[in-house]
Amino acid sequence: MERDTVVAMRAYLEVALQGFEEHFGVQADVGKISYGDSHADIKLKVSQVNVDGTVESKEAVNFKKYANVYGLRPEWLGKEFKHQGKVFVITGINTRARKFRVQATSTDGVGYKFPQELIKRLMETV
Repeated sequence: MERDTVVAMRAYLEVALQGFEEHFGVQADVGKISYGDSHADIKLKVSQVNVDGTVESKEAVNFKKYANVYGLRPEWLGKEFKHQGKVFVITGINTRARKFRVQATSTDGVGYKFPQELIKRLMETV
């Protein structure tokens, strides 16, 4: 397969998944696509959407469950903080990460990772 074909597949899948998301009340994200000459492996991540509109991703569940282990507070999930002039929202925690465990999204929708020590310091000053 050619790169252009794989890029077009991703765009097509993202549009096609909208009906799937509405039907099942979930959020679906097309992840990594690895491909070779005659095949493609596509990762699809599906997360439950709560009644209030929040997404119940694996990382969000982990944040609620393990925040105290890392010196964080479970209620910080979904809260905003400022860092280097940008506003971020805490979206979860990656328990397998060694250094940058806390996941957050900036106001422009880009995902970032932060060390828990920095998040703890920033959130305690809010």
